[in-house]
Amino acid sequence: DDQSVFYKENPFWSYLKAGAGVIITLLVFALFFLVHSVRIGSDYWLSQWFAKSTGAYADITNEVFLGVYGGAVVLFTLGILTRGVVFAINSIKKSETLHNKMFKSVIYAKKQFFDTTPIGRIINGFARHQYAIDAQLSDSLMQLLQYVPLSLGAVILIMAVMYQTIGVFGGAVIVGAVIIFFVGNCEMKLQDRDALTKSAIFSHLTATLEGLFSIRAYQCETRFIDLFYDKVDDNQKYLFGVLQVKCWSAFYLDILVSLVIYATCVCVIELTNQYPAATSGLVLSNVLQLLVFVQWSVRMFAEVRDKMASVKQVSYYGNDVPQEAAAIVEKNRPA
Repeated sequence: DDQSVFYKENPFWSYLKAGAGVIITLLVFALFFLVHSVRIGSDYWLSQWFAKSTGAYADITNEVFLGVYGGAVVLFTLGILTRGVVFAINSIKKSETLHNKMFKSVIYAKKQFFDTTPIGRIINGFARHQYAIDAQLSDSLMQLLQYVPLSLGAVILIMAVMYQTIGVFGGAVIVGAVIIFFVGNCEMKLQDRDALTKSAIFSHLTATLEGLFSIRAYQCETRFIDLFYDKVDDNQKYLFGVLQVKCWSAFYLDILVSLVIYATCVCVIELTNQYPAATSGLVLSNVLQLLVFVQWSVRMFAEVRDKMASVKQVSYYGNDVPQEAAAIVEKNRPA
């Protein structure tokens, strides 16, 4: 049995504390929200600049509007560069820490661990799971930290400039949370089974190659091929289930966001006399972006959550594998 399923530490916490630590990681995440708040603020400032053409803000010159907007663009550009560099360094540190702990732990593991753990499962940890952390997790997390601030910023900006839409977004958040909750639990269980059954494929293939001479001597090639196909089929049914869950969740979210856009457009039309054209344009431009932002935010969150199964596997090998006694015990050295 795979003992990693009994590893209790939350993989999100394992990833947060790896490398530079929890505080630095949270500060890096906060930097993404800060940078995108500048972008949302620049959109609002641009809408107010447009309102000046209708007679508002007569005491503020175009040069002031241009200078503030230009400064926001420069600040946003520098923020994008800074967050990218800091995030890349932090991700590399985390991957390096998780890999080194796993490698050292396996090197000093008790012989009993290798007797009870198939070598294919260990190779899978160093190959597939470490690759998922190095390349896929960092990319998905980067996109998640880009789209979540954009989604939240757009919603907050719309509700701030047109408070009548609060009910629309409040109801949508409740319905969306219910969808994500049930879909997330289902997808997580399917992902766990997919990871376990994929390890069985590696284990079977490794055992087959190691015992190939005996297999040919007893003419058991067909038997081992059939076993391999059975294990692949067992894995593919869980993978197919994951793809179906993702497809239907995306469909439901598209419907939900489309209804939000429709309700917001109705509010804008009904409240035409209460708000200037600049405010209505700002609301419409931001609510239309939600069709992309929300979908990608949920999708990237699902990807990050999926890759946490790899973090759990690597953390298990790095922290929970029984170790051999130290070669030298400083407190009990021979006389």
